[in-house]
Amino acid sequence: KVYSIERRKKMTFSFYLKELINGKKIIIIGGHIDLRNKLSEKYKDLIIIDGHNVNFDESVLRTADFVILNTSNMSHSMYYKVMPVLKNASIHFDYIGKYTSLEKLEAQICDLLQK
Repeated sequence: KVYSIERRKKMTFSFYLKELINGKKIIIIGGHIDLRNKLSEKYKDLIIIDGHNVNFDESVLRTADFVILNTSNMSHSMYYKVMPVLKNASIHFDYIGKYTSLEKLEAQICDLLQK
């Protein structure tokens, strides 16, 4: 089967992201619901938390290998609940920007997890 260059890039990011999260506890907080749903369907090992659900069990953060904060769709109260937990437990975290494309989001997550 012959794929376009763009299709191969998409397949590569998808494959690479699966390799990067394999065996790790990666949590993504925030982001648009459509992208959160697409990520959770495609990557069953990711833990995805609504950026407005401040009633989640924050103990899930304490054992994370890496937390990604998508502040483009996250409440201030959620941010201020999460940050002390991450800092006190010395959890590695980083931020991603506002994306509307799953492929661009996958590429950004790959970049963050390689740091």
